[in-house]
Amino acid sequence: MQVEICPQKILGLKEAFYDALTKEDYGKAENYLDQLADILGEKDADVVQARISYDLEQI
Repeated sequence: MQVEICPQKILGLKEAFYDALTKEDYGKAENYLDQLADILGEKDADVVQARISYDLEQI
């Protein structure tokens, strides 16, 4: 079964992730990141970059 991914949904999740990260709301940020990873896969460049940003903010 082929699933069409809505680019607007992905862009919205990315924006929400970085907004939550900026506000230091790490729980929400992780939730948005997990949603992105479910859609795009863990090896997607945007997901990898977001995970690195998330990890660095945790230091």
